[in-house]
Amino acid sequence: MISVVIPYFNEALCIEPLLRRIHQTFQKIGIEDYEVVIVDNGSFPEQHQTLRRLCTGAKERIIVLSRNFGYQGALWAGL
Repeated sequence: MISVVIPYFNEALCIEPLLRRIHQTFQKIGIEDYEVVIVDNGSFPEQHQTLRRLCTGAKERIIVLSRNFGYQGALWAGL
């Protein structure tokens, strides 16, 4: 299985196109066994709700951190 870890902090405008590209790329190269782990790094509540609304597929996982730990902390949490 391939895991893609994405640190996320108030980036609702970017996450939908990014997820679409990731899924299209894996489909294009024929990889079906993958997951996208998005680590919400203390986003504002409305940004978090947008993330929840967009990540409804079986391939997406969301980890929610209690506050912002920096992108390094988010990457470690995702790994």
